[in-house]
Amino acid sequence: MATPNQPQLSDSQLAELEKLARAQERSVDEVLSEAVYRYIRDKQWEAVKRYGVARSRERGLTEGDVPRLIAESHADARTLNAARHCRFQYLHLGHELRWCSR
Repeated sequence: MATPNQPQLSDSQLAELEKLARAQERSVDEVLSEAVYRYIRDKQWEAVKRYGVARSRERGLTEGDVPRLIAESHADARTLNAARHCRFQYLHLGHELRWCSR
């Protein structure tokens, strides 16, 4: 949604911005909109990283724990997928009950 907000830019900043916009065959508004989008996304990502660092410190985790945690996560996912597969077989066999060998 367009609003009449006007960013305060120096003459040199505006000149550089116009030069970049022309080089990309885009409007100054498009370049500014992308810059704001990236700024917001970067700040959101920084917040997620700060949260992750705080949680890992609370749990006493270190960078050395990452390979083990990834392996455990993959094992959990394989177990869950196997259980889903068995449930899927049971539901599609109708009244016939067969054990899943997975």
